[in-house]
Amino acid sequence: MARNFNGTTQYLQAANVNLSDVNKIAIAFWMYWDAFVADDDLCLEHSANHNNVTDGFMLDPNYSSASGILVSLKGDVGYSNGHFPRPSAAAWHHYVVNLDKSKASSEIDSVYVDGVGQTITLLTDSNNTNNFGDYTLNFMSRNGASLFGAGRMAELGIWAGRTLTEAEAVALAAGKSPALIQANSLRYYWKLLGVTSPEPEQVNGKTATVT
Repeated sequence: MARNFNGTTQYLQAANVNLSDVNKIAIAFWMYWDAFVADDDLCLEHSANHNNVTDGFMLDPNYSSASGILVSLKGDVGYSNGHFPRPSAAAWHHYVVNLDKSKASSEIDSVYVDGVGQTITLLTDSNNTNNFGDYTLNFMSRNGASLFGAGRMAELGIWAGRTLTEAEAVALAAGKSPALIQANSLRYYWKLLGVTSPEPEQVNGKTATVT
C-alpha cells in the first residue's frame, strides 16, 4: 500500500511538524518516482518555501541543474545543498537522508538509496548552527500550490536529534519498519497507506491532510 500522487493536483500536508529542538535529523521513506525530468518538482519540503526561512529543508528529485536529486537546507548562515545520483525511475527505491547542522561542514551528512551510500556533490556548504523549524511538512508539492511530484510514497519516518547509520539504512531498505529503528528518536511516522483521509501519523498524531 502507498499514497499515489498525480503530479498536478494531489498532495499531503502535515501541520506543525516540530523539529525546533534539534539540529540533526534523519528522513527515511520509500518512493516510486514516475519520471525524472528537469522541472524541480518536489517530494518533500518542510515549510511553505524553504528559501524564505532559515530552518527548513527540501528534497527535489527533478533537480533542473543536474541529473541528480537535490537535498537542500537553509540555516542561520546560509544554504547547504548537494545532489546525488538518481536511481531508476518508475520503480520503488528506499531513501535515507541525514541532515546534521552540528557539523562545521557537509551538513548534508549522508544519503543511502536501497541501503547503499551515495556520493554527494556539494554545491554550497555553510556552517549553520541553528536548529530546524516548526512548519507544515509538504508531501509532493510546494505548499500545495506548485512543483507537484508524480509518483507514490510510503513509510516515511523522521528521527530527531540523530542520524541513521548504514546498518539502519540497510535494515529499512530490507523492509524493517521505521517503528523498529531507534524508536526513542522517531519523532514522526506516516505509513502512507493511501486508503484513508487524512493520513494518520503513528507517533505524535500529526495527521496529514489529503488533497
